[in-house]
Amino acid sequence: MWQQAERSRAAFDPLNLNVENLADATAGPGNLALIIDDAELIQDPDARQWLKTYLRSARGNERALIAAGSVEDFGTSVFSGWEIDMKTNRRGALLSPTATLQGGQIGVSLTRTHLSQSGIPGRALANLGDGTIRTIQTPLI
Repeated sequence: MWQQAERSRAAFDPLNLNVENLADATAGPGNLALIIDDAELIQDPDARQWLKTYLRSARGNERALIAAGSVEDFGTSVFSGWEIDMKTNRRGALLSPTATLQGGQIGVSLTRTHLSQSGIPGRALANLGDGTIRTIQTPLI
């Protein structure tokens, strides 16, 4: 049975996100999904390092990190950063990919056919970690 967590929710501007915000929002035991929109805008180096540590410790600790951002700007650093750790997890969803190489962000190879099917509201191309591209559709409300 699903139970409502007694955790407080918090929202922060990615341009002003810092370690204290992140630590306070994720303190305590239990399941937790940290959701970040406009993740490519996070610039604070300490917050970026905190996210890298959180991501590496999330698996097996009932924690998750869900990040949304512009595929053109997200993970532009090739060699380091928490975004690279996100990519190496080889899981994710692309809402409107415009180039076949963008599949690398979620660990798959896209074809032109995949690109022609994108851009439909509520639809995404997803990899759940097994390398299979799935088209998923969320209901429009």
